[in-house]
Amino acid sequence: VVIEAIKVAGDYLLLSDLDGGIGCLRRVTRGGGEPEAIPVPFEGSINEWASAPGSPEVLVRMTSWVIAPRLYRCDVNAGTLEDTSIYPPSPLDFSALETREVQYPARDGTLIPLSLIHKRGLRQDGTNPTLLTGYGSYGINMSPFFLPHIKAWSDLGGVLAVAHIRG
Repeated sequence: VVIEAIKVAGDYLLLSDLDGGIGCLRRVTRGGGEPEAIPVPFEGSINEWASAPGSPEVLVRMTSWVIAPRLYRCDVNAGTLEDTSIYPPSPLDFSALETREVQYPARDGTLIPLSLIHKRGLRQDGTNPTLLTGYGSYGINMSPFFLPHIKAWSDLGGVLAVAHIRG
């Protein structure tokens, strides 16, 4: 887990983490102690956040490979996220798609996080056309971002694989 950013909010420090290419939120009291996870609504990325000084509320923008950007209100003191409904959902239905987070070993045995996006229930027998992409230089990786065109690829039986080389 890599801590990407820290923000003071209310009685806590709010941590934005990257775990295997997926964004996570944790909080820790300003006095110290063990970090505690704040449940997020889906596996994706935390793109932006903002708050007023001293406020326990933080606006958090999240997205995923198949979920359009959403803006959440995080009450750090309560440890909760609530959708503000400010951003409209995608007009396309992505419920037939599945996103899985797996790990594959590199030649040296290091486990590489990999996001797989495909049609739900797809038979995985090695015959499906697959696009593999990734980036991992200068400490940067490919975090999930909304890809509406992946629906057409998946509807045709295609798989998108994204390697989180630095994730």
